[in-house]
Amino acid sequence: MFRKFLPVVFVLFLATPFASSATLTPSDVSRFAVIPNTDSMLQWTTSESVPSEKLVFTLYDVYGNATDLRGTATLADGIVSATVAVPQGYWEIAFDALDERFGVVSLPASENWDNF
Repeated sequence: MFRKFLPVVFVLFLATPFASSATLTPSDVSRFAVIPNTDSMLQWTTSESVPSEKLVFTLYDVYGNATDLRGTATLADGIVSATVAVPQGYWEIAFDALDERFGVVSLPASENWDNF
């Protein structure tokens, strides 16, 4: 009985559109703690080439609202880089075309950060 359905399953598998399997992994998560209103470089590694239209990002506030802070990251040698300057608070940088989001904490510099 199973052999009758195998060709149908195979055809459905081939007809299913594949989503981009590109995933971003933060290169150094400590770089996602930034100083407010200062240009900060965020970086991720990726194992495959990502088209520039998929590297468009939007910053979201703590309530999940999109802000006017947008840009396009760059890809070079498997490293995706984005420069952001955000006010104090919690933010999310989202690559919506890749369905990827990452938290960014923006706090004033402190000598006590290393004591956590």
